[in-house]
Amino acid sequence: MQKKNNTQNKDNNQKSAQKTKSNQKWQKNRSNQQKQSKKNSSSKSRNGSAKKYRKVNELPIKISFLGGLNEVGKNMTLYEYKEDMFLVDCGLAFPDPEMLGVDLVIPDFTYVEKNAEKIKGIVITHGHEDHIGGLAYLLKTVNIPVYGTKLTIGLIQGKLKEHGILSSVKLHEIAPGDVVQLGEFTVEAIHVNHSIPDAIALAISCECGTVVQTGDFKVDSTPIDGGMIDLARFAKLGEEGVLALLSDSTNAERPGYTESERKVGESFEVLFRRAGRSRIIVATFASNIHRVQQIINVASSLGRKVAIIGRSLENVVNISAQLGYLNIPDNVLINADLINKYPAESLVIITTGSQGEPMSALSRMAFSDHRKVEICPNDYVIISATPIPGNEKMVGKVVNELLKLGAHVIYEKMYDVHVSGHACQEELKLIMGLVKPKYFIPVHGEQKHLRKHALLAEGMGIETENIFIADNGHVAEITSKSIKSGASVPAGKVFVDGSGVGDVGSVVLRDRKHLGQDGIIVVTASVDYETGQLIAGPEVVSRGFVYVKEAEELISQARKVAEKSLENCYYNNISDIGAIKGKLRDAVSHFVYDRTKRSPMILPIIMEGEMKFKGFWYDGLLISLAAAFSAVFIVMTVFVEPRLAIAEGVAFLIVCIIAVYRALSAKNRYKRFITKTSKKFDYTDTKVLSDYPFPVAVCDENGYITWYSDRFVNEISLGEITASDKIGKYLGGIKPDSIEADEEIGACVNGRFYTVYPVKYVSGGKKYCGFYYFDNTSLKQTETEYYESRPYAVLFELDNLDDSRSDFRDSERTEIKSQIEAALDNWSESFSSVLKKISDDRYLIVTEKKNFTRMVEDRFSILETVREFEFKGKKSGATLSVGVSSGDTIKSSEKGARKSLEMALGRGGDQVAIKIKDGYDYIGGVSKSAEKRTKVKSRVVGSALSELIKSSSNVIIMGHSFTDLDAVGAAAGMACAVQSFGIPVYIATDKNKSLATKLIEKLESEGMENVIAAQDRALELLDKKSLLIVVDTHIESFVEFPKLYEKAETRVIIDHHRRAVTDIESAVIFHHDPGASSACEMVTELLPYMNPDINITKTVAEALLAGIMLDTKDFVIGTGVRTFEAAAFLKDKNADTVCVKKLFANSLEINKLRTKVISDAESFMGCAVSVAEFSSPDIRIICAQAADELLKVNDIKASFVMFENNGAVNISARSFGEINVQVIMETLGGGGHQTMAACQLKGCKITTAKEKLERAINDFYEKNSK
Repeated sequence: MQKKNNTQNKDNNQKSAQKTKSNQKWQKNRSNQQKQSKKNSSSKSRNGSAKKYRKVNELPIKISFLGGLNEVGKNMTLYEYKEDMFLVDCGLAFPDPEMLGVDLVIPDFTYVEKNAEKIKGIVITHGHEDHIGGLAYLLKTVNIPVYGTKLTIGLIQGKLKEHGILSSVKLHEIAPGDVVQLGEFTVEAIHVNHSIPDAIALAISCECGTVVQTGDFKVDSTPIDGGMIDLARFAKLGEEGVLALLSDSTNAERPGYTESERKVGESFEVLFRRAGRSRIIVATFASNIHRVQQIINVASSLGRKVAIIGRSLENVVNISAQLGYLNIPDNVLINADLINKYPAESLVIITTGSQGEPMSALSRMAFSDHRKVEICPNDYVIISATPIPGNEKMVGKVVNELLKLGAHVIYEKMYDVHVSGHACQEELKLIMGLVKPKYFIPVHGEQKHLRKHALLAEGMGIETENIFIADNGHVAEITSKSIKSGASVPAGKVFVDGSGVGDVGSVVLRDRKHLGQDGIIVVTASVDYETGQLIAGPEVVSRGFVYVKEAEELISQARKVAEKSLENCYYNNISDIGAIKGKLRDAVSHFVYDRTKRSPMILPIIMEGEMKFKGFWYDGLLISLAAAFSAVFIVMTVFVEPRLAIAEGVAFLIVCIIAVYRALSAKNRYKRFITKTSKKFDYTDTKVLSDYPFPVAVCDENGYITWYSDRFVNEISLGEITASDKIGKYLGGIKPDSIEADEEIGACVNGRFYTVYPVKYVSGGKKYCGFYYFDNTSLKQTETEYYESRPYAVLFELDNLDDSRSDFRDSERTEIKSQIEAALDNWSESFSSVLKKISDDRYLIVTEKKNFTRMVEDRFSILETVREFEFKGKKSGATLSVGVSSGDTIKSSEKGARKSLEMALGRGGDQVAIKIKDGYDYIGGVSKSAEKRTKVKSRVVGSALSELIKSSSNVIIMGHSFTDLDAVGAAAGMACAVQSFGIPVYIATDKNKSLATKLIEKLESEGMENVIAAQDRALELLDKKSLLIVVDTHIESFVEFPKLYEKAETRVIIDHHRRAVTDIESAVIFHHDPGASSACEMVTELLPYMNPDINITKTVAEALLAGIMLDTKDFVIGTGVRTFEAAAFLKDKNADTVCVKKLFANSLEINKLRTKVISDAESFMGCAVSVAEFSSPDIRIICAQAADELLKVNDIKASFVMFENNGAVNISARSFGEINVQVIMETLGGGGHQTMAACQLKGCKITTAKEKLERAINDFYEKNSK
């Protein structure tokens, strides 16, 4: 073999641009044409080339068709001249629906293997599966050189690598214009257009003449790759003389010309724009690189990302991109695992499945079985392909399922989303007119396509007797004088099932069809190997025929029929196992058909053994009886005839010896029987089990797999089983010894669901268990659909519209509300849900779980829509609070949703509270808590609280652990109110652990020294009539003295922090207002309603003002109208701001340490994170103040300061509201409110705590960026 081409030109081909490639190919064509012209210088007629080599006894060129005729796919042609052969293409076909369990269909290689020594190589026309799909299977049996273009070789390499034979195969890259010598044949590659780059036709020359095989082609004047079909070369060949033409017949029935591939790109441009904000999913052939390129181009121009889904498509795209056939702009292609992180309007998914193949990506999406993509309403699905004949029903089914899911589906009949890669009638006639062949053979198509193409050839002037319509297995023998049919060659279908090639034939397919239609009945029994007498059984097991638990009577009667059949065999002296099986099969089959009019497969399993119950006591009894009677008889005979008695005695002794031997050997015979029979299968039984259409495996009592069927390896283990593999690995960890008899086991293996039926038995004295796997994925999908349809109640409340702005008129507020309702209605409709207005500001959605899941993935974007809603250029200020719950009924779901809504409102609103098993989950909460309070609530709470105080023996006030100015100030204010009623009052706090030590000392110096009490004294004072008031926290674990809280029977809560799941539920009064700036503000507002004549001292007023100033950062954060009203009230009570500021003053040492904390801070995702790596008795004050100061740094949205204390890591968090630090701290077990929060991590190192904090910040950003 010699490759006649210019090496330098080939290298230039690989390095130059597309246009240069085309010019070089043309130059090569001209060079080759000149060479050919010199060979055939005397040729001037169509058959000139044949004239030069014509001999008296001219040898024919033989063309054997091994596949591709009267079918779609499996293309393979063998050329033979003299003693040399070569192949063109080796493709596969996909199985028909009746080919149960078959994965692929490939050509029969029998004739090729028989002539392996004569075959000089194989030339591949292009890289489609129907031309290269069977190549790896061929090369495993016949190792021959492979010739193909650059992309074709690249795709072949991927397939050979999968099969593990890449290193042993010789691959030769050729380009259009190259000439390859294959023995007596000279093969020239000619550039053609097709739906994949680098497609070629072949000009095959030998002494007999030139044969042109077009391969798959069309005439595209504006191809995507820039290189038009080389019509000039076809014309030149026609001038030189062409003996025969083999031409693509796929579109022979279609008149006119095939549209250019660019037409599809124009349609994509229109459709992508029409899709609007919908996600776009395009299904196409994996190998259609031109189509993929156009999709990427349009997506990129519209700013959309592209994800590739489908293993074959991913492989082709990767190879094409590496070889330069696909140009993908930077940052356009994304990983399929990240598609849920991108909004629908910015995403295009390219996938396989345009032919409706059951396991393709699009089919799995349509049937909600894809693990990465879930079809959503309004998805824009474009099926960019024409159904291959026979696939129309499967494609229609996929389209219908997509429509059911709410997707918009576009397919070829509606828009120009697909053009064929094959030539239509006018293009076929053009090639015939240029080539001017003497003989014509239509190929690549079904019978109707071949016949129509033959008629076109007749119309072009080719004589009828010169047209050869072949079938697979036919051989065309061509000379310059005639074309005729030679002796046929083997050219059947070889089925690939898993790793098995050719081991599935028509008989197996018939049995599979039988099993699939009627099921199977297995009859097992043990018979004596000598007599045929029944030893054990029979047992009858049914699978896929009837549900045993509902047909016990039928199975019982079948067992009796089987038993009677076996007894008849015994009485008729039939001991041959084959004959017994036949009788048993016939008897059960006739009975079942008579009863059900159905014909399941009957599988008799007969085990041979020896009778085991004539040893031991039975033999012993016979011996004893015989001995007794014989002894009596001998004694009687002694008196009549002594000599006869001696003879009888000898005979009796011999019989006794034989009987004793039989008795003693009975146990050993029994052991041999167990070992030899039990439930062991003969060869035929094992073979049948191996061919079951469902996986089967057997394990020993320790769970080790001892036998398995081929299907078990292909579907369950996905690889060879070793001696150490246990069955529990494929049963979800269940041990065989824990399985009860007839127990059904549910198992999920490799993403599919199985019901496993175990059968226990004993063989050779050992325990075994067989497992039969039945695929019930579709039932599980139905079950999943049931759970996905569970009811969810979603309750919305429109917040703040009435209170947020005073410059909107009532009519404008009504219009704003109407527009917000419309937006809410549209949002709910996008999730296939219906919105119901239940009050002026409340709305209810009752939906299914699957729709709610999508709402969560959407991160309830309606919150942001309402939050950002503008009316006449001004933000409305409205927000939404949402409560969600599920339940067994709609009523219970709605009830839970109301509680969730209360939680959302308690946390400041503008967020979603979702009831989960152990509490609540939250989405949103990015707005500042709105001030939505009226004096009515304060008046009601104040009045109730004053009555409660008056009825108490004493009142104890307590804040959170490590009390600050807000907690101590609020406690002082409440203490002042209690004292005004003459009721004993005490503030329980630990001055040594407080962050407000200066304020406590000031209160003690101003006459409240008897009011401040430590924990022990407070516990002594607490009795059954005592009232405990908790201020500045509502979380049980945060209170300063848990023992005091637990002992108190009557509790009141006053707090402003956003509500947490672990709130105090047993409070008599729960005064909670996240819209308030501080607990001191709430207490200040309560005081005049508790006692209008209250006399607030200057010190108490300053304590309350200090608390307000602390939490508002000197009236900067979280202030509202009521905040300033409270401050004004306190100023009226002689509160001095200078004195208040002194409470914030620090020592020089504290300021130095605070400065160090600030200087050590690092920036992380817009947040300042600092670690205080020193110890100080004032560490809490230092870190809290450092966190406040860090907010003053430019571009810092939140600050986190960490320090170690008493074996725990404490974190102080602050923000201006853009980042909700409460949400971040809650993920670490802490709490607080939007702008100020904290947490404590016990038993944790500072480095680990920092990592956890950074993960929490990152998670917060990820959740709120979706």
